[in-house]
Amino acid sequence: MNVAICTIADDLGTTITGVQTTITLFTLVMAALMMPGSKLTSAPPGGPLSPGIAVLALFAWHIRRTPEPLCEPKLSGDRTSNLGLSTQLVQWLVPQGAFSVLSAHLQQVEGLSAVETGLALLPAAIGMLVPGRRAGRLDR
Repeated sequence: MNVAICTIADDLGTTITGVQTTITLFTLVMAALMMPGSKLTSAPPGGPLSPGIAVLALFAWHIRRTPEPLCEPKLSGDRTSNLGLSTQLVQWLVPQGAFSVLSAHLQQVEGLSAVETGLALLPAAIGMLVPGRRAGRLDR
């Protein structure tokens, strides 16, 4: 992330563990949606999304009744927070989409193996990782 987790926790009035758990759950959901061989796009409408919607509804019900929720409900009503989260989502999805399309192209069109594709994309991944790790220092 481009900002320190402790800053996010302070701004939201929650713990660092809560922020880390939210990030982890988001990552796991996105990883499940991006799994190879997923029937997400070929299934009938609403089929594979129904359990996810049910879990999100259960989560929303739970946080409204918990004295110290993992994710404050008032967070979704804050315009600044929504703009920041939307921007972060786009900044995360664009490189992920590019990597998905590039890896499919390298394997299907260029005929590279999975290992060769990973090695071909490694410099780009390092190029995003190194500045991202140093970006937290700009906050100080």
